[in-house]
Amino acid sequence: MRNSSQSGFTLFEVIIAIAILAMALSGIIIAEHRAIDTVYRTKRQGVVSMLAGLMLSEAQKDTQGKTFAEVRDDIEGKFEAPFTEYSYQRKIRVIKFPNLLETGAEGEDGKPQEKTDTSMRVVKIATNFLSKSTREVVVTIKWKEAGEDQSYSVAEYWVDFNHAFQMQE
Repeated sequence: MRNSSQSGFTLFEVIIAIAILAMALSGIIIAEHRAIDTVYRTKRQGVVSMLAGLMLSEAQKDTQGKTFAEVRDDIEGKFEAPFTEYSYQRKIRVIKFPNLLETGAEGEDGKPQEKTDTSMRVVKIATNFLSKSTREVVVTIKWKEAGEDQSYSVAEYWVDFNHAFQMQE
């Protein structure tokens, strides 16, 4: 029985208070860890996006005033300090456009369109021109994180408006 003149906490009450405090502190620590991790990943994505944009800008500068035939298709390398943990790869690819009349295009009535020699020839010439004057530029940034390879790729599509339009198939 407790004496009314004595005030204080029992051992059991102190243990319960410490357990509640420990749970609250562990929740706060977990939340802070997640916040720090999110900030780190956001910073990493910002750096990677900036490096990819830099490489696309460099590609535009390297190709300015040149035809696609004069440009190196594949380039790889590492960034200089302070970004030495990152490497890059740039690929310039030819895009093959499909002949839309060969894919069974339909008219307004839902029936297959008639294919005339003239329409086939025009579509083939246009498809050939688009394939020769359009390129896909893919930049990939690579790095290691937690011992695993990571990568981030962006693509742009370039059109050479100065490419000669030829009426040959």
